Amino acid sequence: EVFYHLGEAYGKLGDMAKAHFNLGIYYREIRSFRNAIFHLERAVKASEDPEEKRRMEKMLDEIKKKHKEASWQRQP
Repeated sequence: EVFYHLGEAYGKLGDMAKAHFNLGIYYREIRSFRNAIFHLERAVKASEDPEEKRRMEKMLDEIKKKHKEASWQRQP
């Protein structure tokens, strides 16, 4: 829940990269992978720091794999 509130706070401060990044972490933690992907993709687009972008992209790739695995496991 801390990451959700951090995301909200950064959003109010206008730091959209950190806002979306923290929301992405929040949604990853509650296993809402679709929302996590949404926010992390926006965090990558909003970030101007190359190292930060790489970390975000790595996390995004990991979540996409988990989302794919979770979707596959739900199929009959």
